[in-house]
Amino acid sequence: MSRTVNSHYALDHIHWDRGGESDENLGEDELAGENGENGASYSHPEVEQAAEWVAGELQQRQFNADFSLESLHEIDRFFAEFARADLPGYQDFFADDLSYRSFAMGAYVGEVLRRSDGGQWQADPADPLIEVNIELALSEEVACQPMRQVLLRLNDGPASSFAKFAGDLGFEVPGE
Repeated sequence: MSRTVNSHYALDHIHWDRGGESDENLGEDELAGENGENGASYSHPEVEQAAEWVAGELQQRQFNADFSLESLHEIDRFFAEFARADLPGYQDFFADDLSYRSFAMGAYVGEVLRRSDGGQWQADPADPLIEVNIELALSEEVACQPMRQVLLRLNDGPASSFAKFAGDLGFEVPGE
């Protein structure tokens, strides 16, 4: 039986949990913006940790997750194998804690870009969907939302390739 997938399927089925952290628990350094203004910019304290965790998980499954631009092809391959089109996000790896694992995948994709060309993670700490809306500012003119790209990939399949995502941002992704 075939079914049409709502374009917001993954987002609608993720229960984002900030682990009980409220903004008051984040600390002044984490809330301070570039100009020292609270809430102006925010570097999520778990982005790099989540990216490193998912890299380890991918390597255990024999995917090359070395934070190179070329590794984005491996992320595409991983999604092709572990995210079913009829039930996006609910197979094997994503079946357990879809919200954190989607966030971690986005963190990995963003860290690949940030480590390749610089950039800064930014978000509004008051945003209830901070784990989805967190943004990677690559320059003053270019920013992206890798966590949203993960949700698009879960919903749209290979049409929302991570290698293409990076290419559309101006990165040259070697391989395939």
